[in-house]
Amino acid sequence: MGNCFNPGPIGSPTAQKPTVEDSNDTQTENQDVSPDHIELRALPGLPDREITADDRIVRAMFDFAGVGDEDVTFAKGDLLRVNQKTEADGWWLATHLKTGQHGYIPSNYVCKNDNSLEAQDWFLDVEAKEARGESEILLMLPGNCAGTFLVRRCNDERIPAVLSVRYDKETGEPAVAHYRMRRMDDGGVYFNTKRTFHNIFDLIAHYSRHADGLATRLSVPCPRIQPVPWDMQMLEIDREAITKTTQLGEGHFGEVWK
Repeated sequence: MGNCFNPGPIGSPTAQKPTVEDSNDTQTENQDVSPDHIELRALPGLPDREITADDRIVRAMFDFAGVGDEDVTFAKGDLLRVNQKTEADGWWLATHLKTGQHGYIPSNYVCKNDNSLEAQDWFLDVEAKEARGESEILLMLPGNCAGTFLVRRCNDERIPAVLSVRYDKETGEPAVAHYRMRRMDDGGVYFNTKRTFHNIFDLIAHYSRHADGLATRLSVPCPRIQPVPWDMQMLEIDREAITKTTQLGEGHFGEVWK
């Protein structure tokens, strides 16, 4: 919309429901979506490559227990200083800021320690064309409750992001609703023009306090699926040693089995 809307929350709670996204990324109202042997890793080389100050401090998105003396062990939320980014195998040289331990870390276990969308626990960092299906698989996994949510990319480049949230129907059956965000000329975002926000963070904060037209109030970010470290040494398991009982889902991250 234009600058006719002031940034920040305005107006009073409204019964008007935000636009919901359908399977073809067109606008509808109230669209529901129901329910390998052991190898040693050769350490990557150390090319002469400078990194910027903005890239240097990273935050752990998952726990990681180093499997060798050359690996740094860290917990989710720990801060590390990247000393060298390598082009091979997805491993970086880094120093743990608290323990001082120095060694290799898997790059897909950390993110920039900033306020970007990609650094948020609730952001699903997959390609837009896969994001909708992946969000439904993750949100519908056992253990997630009503209000579990994530923010993802949209196929429509005009849409800054989509909010996907799990809720319970009147029958008690879980489902997923998708809400497209809109952007104003001044950078603000909104679901409907009667309530606008400075940014996505303010929008998430508001709907974490009030449902305000959504299917349910936002409660907790959808848990991330912990990735396999790039070329992880000694963690390739013979398929014959694995017993599968129930398939829970399938998507960008592969099949999820119990």
